[in-house]
Amino acid sequence: MTNTRKIITSRHFPQFDRESFFIKKLIESGITQGIGDDCCILDSPPLSLKMRHKGHIKAPFKNFVLGMDSFCEGVHFLSSWFAPQDLAYKAFLVNYSDLIAMNATPKYAMLSVCLPKKWSQSDVSDFVKGIKKFAIKHSVRIIGGDTISSDRLQIHITMLGIASRKILYRDRIQKGSVLYYTQDRYPSQTIIQTAKTLRGLLLNHSKDSQKSPHMMKTSPKGRFLLPIIREGFIKDCSRFIRAGMDISDGIYSELSHLSQLNFLKFTPQDRISTSPYYRLMYNSGEVYEMLLAISPRDHLRLKRLSQKHRISVVRLGALMRGKMRLKARRWH
Repeated sequence: MTNTRKIITSRHFPQFDRESFFIKKLIESGITQGIGDDCCILDSPPLSLKMRHKGHIKAPFKNFVLGMDSFCEGVHFLSSWFAPQDLAYKAFLVNYSDLIAMNATPKYAMLSVCLPKKWSQSDVSDFVKGIKKFAIKHSVRIIGGDTISSDRLQIHITMLGIASRKILYRDRIQKGSVLYYTQDRYPSQTIIQTAKTLRGLLLNHSKDSQKSPHMMKTSPKGRFLLPIIREGFIKDCSRFIRAGMDISDGIYSELSHLSQLNFLKFTPQDRISTSPYYRLMYNSGEVYEMLLAISPRDHLRLKRLSQKHRISVVRLGALMRGKMRLKARRWH
């Protein structure tokens, strides 16, 4: 009887990429506009003739950038992994990273949060401290939102920023563009350490699901706990970067996404190693380093600016004519 249930479940509810399928069907419905980037560009309304006569020759801003992200317990994290303050800070930083990847300047945020019923006043106060820490450090103001109580913590953030003259779109990469990713110069193993931390947290949870959280051997640390966003580097390189995106789901996953968006095939610089070390590195999530596309002739400019900002850039390969799909691990 048990075997029969398994066969029926497998037949009628096959495993598939629900997120990609949902977005595909939504686009096919004809009710979307500009889906493809993590943020959307909102055009400011043109000035009226009356305003022009009053001396308002130019609008104060040309475009606005709007980004929205969710950070949900049981999907993106477990409550035992973070203190409330760390959770709040990272949730905002993740959304902030999306705007930086498009070369925008974040200014305002709206927050909708489902506060766990088990939280005490101390937990709520600690959560607000994390929001305040982020807002002060990155000059972002909270302008509204919604708050309810729930069994699990859910954080939904909408961030509004100002677009620069050079917007970094993901779906306009020319054939022959070369792809790089950023990382620390030392230690250079930041991405692999983040992958090991995430894998360890998930492994410990599966083994110790019935035990106390205090018995977990792995704890959040390093870039997994506090990602570094490369906003200064992106602004300096924006005049010659063809596209940019933050690495949230792993290098393979983001490369596959870029290939599909631009109808181009990713051709690696070197033969991709199949060793466990490289498999883990290229599938590492939650690093929020930058994946960049540039013209081959801008290689030295990118290197010089990476030295100025004391970071390293690693060449992955190029996007050429063709199609391909990399087999990437999905963390959530």
